[in-house]
Amino acid sequence: MPRDYTKYQFEGTTYSKNRLVLEVIKEYLKRHQATLPALQTAFPKELQGSAGVFCTYEEFNTKKQQSRDVEKRYFSAENERLVTHDEKEIVVSNQWGLENTKRFIAHAASLGLDIQPQVATLTNEEIIQQFVHKPAFARSYQTWPDETLNAFCDIIRLANSSELDVFIVKMDAGNAFRIGRREQGDFKAKSVFATFDPVANKINFEQRFGYKENYLKEELSPTTFNRLSEKSDLQQFNLDYPITREPYWPTDYIDSDNTVMNARIWKVSHSPISFKEETLKWLTDNSLLAVHQNTGNGSANCFRTIETGDIVNLGHGNTVYRLVRVTSDIEYISGSELDNQWMMRRYETIKSLEQPVKYTYEDKYKRWSPRYNGTSWEVPVKEYSLFEQDILRRYYDLTLSDLGIEMEHASDETQEPTASSQHLDMPLNQILFGPPGTGKTYRTIELAVRAAEPDFTPHGHNRDLQRQSFKDKYDELVSQERIRFVTFHQSYGYEEFVEGLSAKTEGDQISYYEKDGVFKAICDDAKKYRVANSTSAVAEFEARWQQFSEKLAESEAGIRVDTLSGKTFFTITDVNNNTIRFDKSQGNSVHTMTVKTLKAAYNKEKVINGGLQPYYGALIKYLSELSVESVEGKSKRKNFVLVIDEINRGNISKVFGELITLIEPSKRLGSDEHIEVTLPYSGYPFSVPDNLYLIGTMNTADRSLALMDTALRRRFDFIEMMPDTSVLEDEAGNAYSILVDGKRIDLVKLLRTLNERIAALYDREHTLGHAFFMPVINAIKLNDHVSALAELGKTFQNKIIPLLAEYFFEDWQKIRLVLADNQKEQMGIEPIIPRQPVNYHNLFGNTEEFGEFDDQLYEYQLTPVGAPIWDEVETYTAMYSSNQDAG
Repeated sequence: MPRDYTKYQFEGTTYSKNRLVLEVIKEYLKRHQATLPALQTAFPKELQGSAGVFCTYEEFNTKKQQSRDVEKRYFSAENERLVTHDEKEIVVSNQWGLENTKRFIAHAASLGLDIQPQVATLTNEEIIQQFVHKPAFARSYQTWPDETLNAFCDIIRLANSSELDVFIVKMDAGNAFRIGRREQGDFKAKSVFATFDPVANKINFEQRFGYKENYLKEELSPTTFNRLSEKSDLQQFNLDYPITREPYWPTDYIDSDNTVMNARIWKVSHSPISFKEETLKWLTDNSLLAVHQNTGNGSANCFRTIETGDIVNLGHGNTVYRLVRVTSDIEYISGSELDNQWMMRRYETIKSLEQPVKYTYEDKYKRWSPRYNGTSWEVPVKEYSLFEQDILRRYYDLTLSDLGIEMEHASDETQEPTASSQHLDMPLNQILFGPPGTGKTYRTIELAVRAAEPDFTPHGHNRDLQRQSFKDKYDELVSQERIRFVTFHQSYGYEEFVEGLSAKTEGDQISYYEKDGVFKAICDDAKKYRVANSTSAVAEFEARWQQFSEKLAESEAGIRVDTLSGKTFFTITDVNNNTIRFDKSQGNSVHTMTVKTLKAAYNKEKVINGGLQPYYGALIKYLSELSVESVEGKSKRKNFVLVIDEINRGNISKVFGELITLIEPSKRLGSDEHIEVTLPYSGYPFSVPDNLYLIGTMNTADRSLALMDTALRRRFDFIEMMPDTSVLEDEAGNAYSILVDGKRIDLVKLLRTLNERIAALYDREHTLGHAFFMPVINAIKLNDHVSALAELGKTFQNKIIPLLAEYFFEDWQKIRLVLADNQKEQMGIEPIIPRQPVNYHNLFGNTEEFGEFDDQLYEYQLTPVGAPIWDEVETYTAMYSSNQDAG
């Protein structure tokens, strides 16, 4: 895009290129009293392009029905519409680039309309004066290199000439400067093209437009300006967000700091249980928040603490409805049935949904969650990122920045976060437990990603897209080995989990070496990233060992290493699979060392004793004398996650051994009371770092929670994952249903009823999970209800009935009770598991001995696959319609 700072003078007034056309057409009509045909002849369509210089208001309204963007592309306000001499109302296009503006000016001159371009380039000093009154700018701009300051001023000029507004947003540590679209009096921008964060010696630049899913972040430089000049991003932004006024500078805003610094975020719930429908409507129509002064659980005190300017996520019960900003202190407003014991606050709406939407996110344990039982609560600052992800982005398509809340600090960007500041609001050790199919696997994926990458925000604004986003990130972290997975079983032991001895045979010789298990391996890797620091590769074992290996590969005779005494030597002949082979100066047998032990001794993590000590010591001295290039590196703190599936199936004492104590948060490396032990096989000192998260899963139907190892129960947080019927509802809170031949199967009622019966006949730990019905829901989402019904049949045949048979030890009478087969027979509906009484006379003859048996003995037979009843709606609706509580 060319650099264009041009304004145009016409009839003694200066205009931007867009408004210039409107004023020229207006003047032409005034001078010539032109009719519509005459005006169309005077200003042919091709001057502007495909859209034309103007169109009739009638044509404009027709175009609006075809595209919502049309209204942005014309001067359509009532005071901007023009009327021709034959009383035809027209609207003029506001879409004018450099080339068609040149054509228009030349054509206007041929009609006797004189237009004089005026290039008025703002100087750097004039631009600086727009910002220098802000502390963050004044504090840092004098430290910027000239090329940074020039690039900043060039981009600001370019943004202004491209008709983007330039404005300021408060931050905790200063001010962020933005270009985009923001009207006067608005507390937030309509859209942000890019953000500039001034810090010492540099400006951090973030382009948001065109990079919605992953903003483009870089240190501002002339390259940034060159890219913006060459690409069409600024021009496209102006097409998407057009204006019919001059672009604003920071000083054009009456209150350029009208976003609220340090605004706090709250939850308020207007429960339909507490309010009548007409009262809820009255509160909504009058933009009022209301909480009773005697509301318990701290809600009333929270409401009293809210201040003017704070942000509130307002819902009706367990729904999300409006994001609002408080505009008044507590007062009482009459006009409803609410008495003066109800505290009220006025608000202005930031964004409202068309109707309350049920909050279906799985994490319902935060007190600010719409699903948590509470009227009012504050969102803690440490959970702002979670609130942004689960509420702002998902429901309102907003970010914290959109609200004027900046989580990043511009004061000192060179300071890395400390270990304590990186801790999440998530336990280091946790176990998800519950019946089969309750989403433990998916929840594990999400928790692992959040633990490894606390700042990750899933893409998409519905459950399916966010779920896929979490899975993609999970796979990425697995490939980076920051998330690892292991499954416990009865024969799994300490040797596989921590460390053990492994044997290998070479020729006629057998040798043993220590082998790290998955837990020790991930602990060792996590320790490298436990704290953020700068390191020099010159002192690293890896750099020296790499040079040694390359030298060995080029030597046919091996590498001679003198012992520390200098009286003898040995020759290293080969390195393979962590084994270093060497020959002594006397003798013919081959001797070995291990790279792993060498590295531990080099880093002073292990003291070598025994007969090999002189050889390890000599090799370490040899490595230390190698000359390696110094390479500066910087490591950032990273979190690691080990997922342990079926954790209850392993023998915990056998698997963890002495490490069961080390996993406690207070005993982790990084805490004041951290503990280090010596491993039995390798003799290495070992501890568990505080940036390793352990996430276990267990199936309560497989083994009762009461049988869990007490040591494990004390060291893990247990999170129950029970069947959640809300997952079987759409984003609006409506139950997914199968519709076939005008008949409807309500999946929520179906699962809820089955589980109520199982809990009554067995216990709640053996209920059915909602995940069993997910293939059915996937078919419903594709609007293929016939396939959904077929999937439901397969779910019962292949999953639910076999699981019930396992639960009830093939007590088919109880299974029939769960499926309501006993009631179907009374309703004239064919059961899934029909029964026939056993004929004792045919089996045993005419004898009195069979009288010892129960005369109610039945034979049960599961209806075969392919039978018509699997495709009949009544087969499933009868399971819950016969239940009086099914609703």
